[in-house]
Amino acid sequence: MVSFEYIFILLFIFCTQTINGQYTTKAFNGNLGGCLAYDSDYFYSNSYNGAQNFMIKFNIADYFNSSVVSLNPVGSLALPSQSSEFPQLMYTKPNATGTNYLFTFSRYSLLKILGTTSYTTNLLNYFAPTMSPFFAVLSNFNIISITSGGGSDFLIALMDFSTSSTFFISQMQLNPTYGPPTSNVMINENNKTGYFSVAGGIVKLLYSSTNGLYSLELLTTAANTTTSTAIMTNDNIYYCSSTATDVTLRAFKISSQNASQYLLNAPVTGGIPYYEYSIVTNSLPITAYDSQLDIVLYLMPSNINGNISYSLWVINDVAGTRIFSKYVIENLPAPLSTQAITLFTGMAQLTIFRDGPTKQYASYMAVGNKMVIIPYESFCANDCNGKGFCSNLTCSCFVPSYGTGCQYENPTITSVNQIIYKSSNNITISGTNFYVPTVTIGTSACTISSFSLTEIICTVGQDFAYSTNYYTLKVTVNNGAKSVLFSSSYSFLMPTITDYSQNGLVVYILGQNFYNTSYTIASTPAITASWESSNKLLLNVPKDFQSGAITLFCAICPTLPPLSLNLDLILESVEPTTILYVPTPVTFSIWFYNAGENVTINQGPTKTFSVAPDQNKMFHMNSALDSVTVPSNRYFFATSNQVFSNQIQYNYSTPIIDSANQKNRTTVEVVTSFMGIDATNLQVYFNEDQDLNATPILGDVEGIKSGWYVPIPLGSLSGIITFAIQNYIFDKNLALAPVIDTVEPMPSIGESGIITISGVYIPNNFYLNGTWSNTLYLDCAKLKTNSKYKCEVPPGTGYFTVGVTMDSLSDTYEYQFQNPVITSIEPNITKLSTASNVTITGDQFADVDLVVSIGGRNCENITVVDITRIECQWVSPSSKPANTLLEVLVSVDSLIGKSNLVQLHLDCPKGSNDQQCSGQGQCQITTGVCECKSGFKGDSCGEEDKDSSESLSSSPITSQPTLSLITLFLFAIFLFNTL
Repeated sequence: MVSFEYIFILLFIFCTQTINGQYTTKAFNGNLGGCLAYDSDYFYSNSYNGAQNFMIKFNIADYFNSSVVSLNPVGSLALPSQSSEFPQLMYTKPNATGTNYLFTFSRYSLLKILGTTSYTTNLLNYFAPTMSPFFAVLSNFNIISITSGGGSDFLIALMDFSTSSTFFISQMQLNPTYGPPTSNVMINENNKTGYFSVAGGIVKLLYSSTNGLYSLELLTTAANTTTSTAIMTNDNIYYCSSTATDVTLRAFKISSQNASQYLLNAPVTGGIPYYEYSIVTNSLPITAYDSQLDIVLYLMPSNINGNISYSLWVINDVAGTRIFSKYVIENLPAPLSTQAITLFTGMAQLTIFRDGPTKQYASYMAVGNKMVIIPYESFCANDCNGKGFCSNLTCSCFVPSYGTGCQYENPTITSVNQIIYKSSNNITISGTNFYVPTVTIGTSACTISSFSLTEIICTVGQDFAYSTNYYTLKVTVNNGAKSVLFSSSYSFLMPTITDYSQNGLVVYILGQNFYNTSYTIASTPAITASWESSNKLLLNVPKDFQSGAITLFCAICPTLPPLSLNLDLILESVEPTTILYVPTPVTFSIWFYNAGENVTINQGPTKTFSVAPDQNKMFHMNSALDSVTVPSNRYFFATSNQVFSNQIQYNYSTPIIDSANQKNRTTVEVVTSFMGIDATNLQVYFNEDQDLNATPILGDVEGIKSGWYVPIPLGSLSGIITFAIQNYIFDKNLALAPVIDTVEPMPSIGESGIITISGVYIPNNFYLNGTWSNTLYLDCAKLKTNSKYKCEVPPGTGYFTVGVTMDSLSDTYEYQFQNPVITSIEPNITKLSTASNVTITGDQFADVDLVVSIGGRNCENITVVDITRIECQWVSPSSKPANTLLEVLVSVDSLIGKSNLVQLHLDCPKGSNDQQCSGQGQCQITTGVCECKSGFKGDSCGEEDKDSSESLSSSPITSQPTLSLITLFLFAIFLFNTL
């Protein structure tokens, strides 16, 4: 195992300028050990006075104060006896709320020391190894240690020290074939993965606070590693492997990740984040080494132009002088990769210090109780105004500054109010320099409703990705030059329980900060809870739960204490509450009784019944027998485990008719209470009709109610239906809906007429509505009682409605006057584009919304001579329609009459002789097409049909004598003329 004088934590920002070689030293008063750590205010080291180990601290400010000649401890803390050896490892680490703790390991214990406030110690005995080697590392609040049980027996253990008492989680035995461990565990706290070197290679492990250690995997690519030589960056694990002749530095590739991740405050020993691995070949021989000496590697993160890079540093021992030099560079430009740093002798503890936020220093402990500080000069203007560091002549600003010279201030957050989880209330962020901000909490946007330079008000919606109690709150601001970011931890107000309340069946859990989400009762799944308000949850408790403890749970709630419920017994309902004088089946709904036990039901103060619930958790019993004299104290109540329920009053009843409704045209359905279905002594009356036959509806009996069918007497109207049982009479109004079945005949237009209205349950209360008149009540004479009437209809046209009313019920019948009838038209023959004076003869004509058309073309200047004749002017179509037999249409007040009566005559084409069909054919006047004579063809028959002439020349031989005589005659005339 390497000596503790080689072990150190190195966290350093390497700028492009070289170290200027000016060393600052200052003597310490007191005995310093070999470990060194720091926070923002103090250096920490171990000290030994010959009898006991101490932890001492020094002010960083004193070191840079030129008036302070030597450094004196400002605090000293005696370490417990269990830490009898010097610490092997020391570093600071913040907890979840940002409080810094100083951790130091010895072989037997871990010391957790509160930082700059009270400076108190908390000894954590986590393991007691008895043999070397011993390695340990922290991961959040877990310890991962490797110990030896002797020989090749090595254990790796995981313990939790988040509370005052450390407890063991798990351990795993290392495979003896791995060989001895040679380095501390290098961990990634993000994905709970670690590496450590053994003689046989690099071992990868997985761990968690709940599952412990698991999945040890030997990566044999890294075999033959030398002691304490493995070191890890984002991209690689570097290690040295040795043979008999050389020592080779090799790179074991893990994977790439975002190079801009801010790692400047991450302790190297605690692990720099990395991801899953892949193997590459990358080696670099290291010469001039004695292979028997230890080689120790150190990691230095650097910032070049805003990108995090890593350099690998090696301390070796050459001729008794330790040389601190740099051998391998990741992502750094030449010539930085060949730059030697310094030579020194004696024990060295390297680290980094900051003088405020502006200056960076590398430091080491040298012999003679000296601290050596190597400053790094700045080549940026104004040294970045003391608010950043210089990298490649460019300022990298510290929060909250920005700008080319870090001359501007980023926004700051001074306060953020907490709101109830999932309440959608306003979140108010106070601070400075809020220019055009955007806000995110976790990964979701906080929608801004208003903002100023000093205040932002925003809300998160119900779609906010709630997952844990703590979130990263980010405010991004753009002032026109660049965007800047501020992060802060944010948490919501979480629920607490104070009590419960009961109001009958309604049970509430009372508390604070309940958010609108789903809740379950882990201890009693049958009980559920739903959100009512921020201080109240509604419990849905089953009937058979009376008392017991419940535990409320939600997906992201803190652990809530059990709540003890002792609920009142509730008699929710009694069915029926009105019972007969004889024993009556009664059903009880009772809440909050103990499951599996009978409940005592009390009828009045003296009668009790022990009743078990049915499968639906309802209770059933028959009421007690009573005399005709009705008791005065009429109530039911229940008791269970000496808990008394509320009382529910009941009454005795007499028969009543609940409803009487017309079922159809001939039957009434009557619903009664407290009658049963025995019709032996039942008499039924309807108006003047007596002794109607009432039939019980067996399928309509429900508890105290029963149904009856009663026939409706013919000619009835609405009235009163009466039931009589012995001397008790009860009745109900019965409304019969009037129905008009038929109306006939259609009245003539323009004169009054008589119509007959037939139906059922129709009183002499008729009215008429038409487009030509307001509502008119008709004068009607009864033909058949309440079913047939003769009524006089006034003159009118078009459609009309006949209606009848009976109380609030009514019925209507749509009817009409007679349609127009067309019998003839003059003229009934016309030609295209011809204007005509037309006379239409028929019946039912009237000048009410009158429309007359012929062939789809409206008539003009219409005159209704009388009910049988219309005169108008009409122009025939200008082009041939599809049908030349034209339709004559007359519409009177939307009533239509029509007939095809007008024939359109069409002219045929004329030939060159200006005659239709050239005089060589017959004109078809209904189509305008020529029918040519034999020997002629064409549209106008003006062409000679040659095919027809040839047929003439080929006539039979019997015509030859006639032709010969003509020829002789013509020849004789020719001779006469020549003579």
